[in-house]
Amino acid sequence: MELKRRIFSMKQDYQSLSIQVSSLKEELNAARLEFTKEKQKMNLAIERKMKEAIVENEALRASKLNGQLKLKEAQALYEKSASIHQATRRSFSSSSKLNVTLTKSMISRTSLPMAK
Repeated sequence: MELKRRIFSMKQDYQSLSIQVSSLKEELNAARLEFTKEKQKMNLAIERKMKEAIVENEALRASKLNGQLKLKEAQALYEKSASIHQATRRSFSSSSKLNVTLTKSMISRTSLPMAK
C-alpha cells in the first residue's frame, strides 16, 4: 500500500512538474517572440535612420555643390565687374584728358586779341 501511495504521489508530482514545464515553455516561446519583434523594430528603426542619414548626406553634398557653383558665379561676376570698372576708369581718364585738351583748344580759339 505504501508503494501505491508513493507511486500516486510521484504521478501527481510528475503532472505538476509537467504543467510547470509546459508553462515555462510557453513563457520561453512568448519571450522569444517578443525578442524577435523588438529586434525587428530595432532593425527597422536602424534602417530608417540609415536611409535618413543617406538622404541628408546627399542633400548636404548637393548643397555644397550648389554653394561651389554660386561661389564660382560670384567670382566670375566680380572679375567681370572689376574688368568693366577698370575699362570705365581708363575710358573716363582718357575722356577727361580729351575734354581738357578740347576745352583748352576751344578757349585758345575763342580767345581773340582785344580790339585796339
